[in-house]
Amino acid sequence: MVLRKSSIKVAILLIPWFTFAVGMKWSILGIMINAWRMIVLLWSLICFIGSKRVRSNFLNCGYIFPMAILYGVLLLSTIINGKNMADALQLIIYGIWPFIVMSMVDNRYEEKQTFLEGIVITFSALVVINLVLMAAYPEGIYTTYSSGTDTKYYLFGAKNQMVAPLMTALVFFVEYSYRKYQKITIQTAILCSLCILEIIIGSSGTGILVIALFIAMFFYQKRRLKGLNSTVTLAIVLAVSVGFVVLRLQNWFDFIIVSFLHKSLTLSNRVYIWDAAIEIIKEHPWIGTGVSGSLAGDVLLNLSYLSRNTFAHNMYLDYLVMGGIGALGGLFMDLYIAKKQYDSSFVVSRYGKTYVWGGVILYLTASIVEIYTGNYCLFMMMAYIASLQKYKLKLLNSQST
Repeated sequence: MVLRKSSIKVAILLIPWFTFAVGMKWSILGIMINAWRMIVLLWSLICFIGSKRVRSNFLNCGYIFPMAILYGVLLLSTIINGKNMADALQLIIYGIWPFIVMSMVDNRYEEKQTFLEGIVITFSALVVINLVLMAAYPEGIYTTYSSGTDTKYYLFGAKNQMVAPLMTALVFFVEYSYRKYQKITIQTAILCSLCILEIIIGSSGTGILVIALFIAMFFYQKRRLKGLNSTVTLAIVLAVSVGFVVLRLQNWFDFIIVSFLHKSLTLSNRVYIWDAAIEIIKEHPWIGTGVSGSLAGDVLLNLSYLSRNTFAHNMYLDYLVMGGIGALGGLFMDLYIAKKQYDSSFVVSRYGKTYVWGGVILYLTASIVEIYTGNYCLFMMMAYIASLQKYKLKLLNSQST
């Protein structure tokens, strides 16, 4: 890869916004990362105010209205329920930041891969660093103990937290390789292997499922020579989420869950957390209870052997806990817009449309049993799909003239 200055700028803007755990072990690095965040925030604010092009790109990305609903409700709920506004603002920044970065990229057709290249540079660096830390600190750079179990933290966080950025890296590596070279290069194969290796080392059951789904979607798209059916895939994910949370669909897959993934049918007490979350949602159905310090909604898990506050361990329930029906409605509008933009996006390789829609589906699937509202990977993928619309428009305009 020949590194362009504009692509490096994108990487500089993106890298500090992942959930780093390095500050838990090396406080000076944590301070430096926070300073990095503040600097790029100030830089982007100056660019936004001073550039009509940046403002126009941001306002025309297609997500302004649903994001206003989603984050407006979350902010209102946080204020009404007496929570810390700083937590809500941090969650808002995570959500809109990828769209701001996309808007700062020169959108000329010849620069169309800048945003993608910047994302690939970001993940290439972070995936390698994360593996080095996993090798150097097999017990984690930081470890917490709760209920007789230890949780190891690396660059991307704990084992389940790592799944979100690693699966996002997988789809962007494949996207870049096919979009630029029309094949999987050796470099891409190595980077994808590192992502899979890190998920396996982390021994996350969710991560193993994500790998299997990624491989299945990858070969499906290569064989069918087109993109995934957005309506079908999105409907399946949402139906499975309802099936697991409400109908306890997981009881039908006891062989896979118990024998293969070595998890209980309670999914490590998640079903009890979901029940507690549903009770909170019934009490606060419209705007929820606000954003907590974990950038999620507080749920009290009260078992005979364990009592503690946690998050909902399901992204959809978590948005309902934080912002009620209003926030979840805003999220669903975001997903609908991403679906429409994917459907109208151009073919990026001889194998069809962008692989990043598959990443969105993977993310939504993992979010059935995990909570990634404080992680901006989903919105990064949405911003990239939105960027394909802009480049398609530019391409059509250049051809007409």
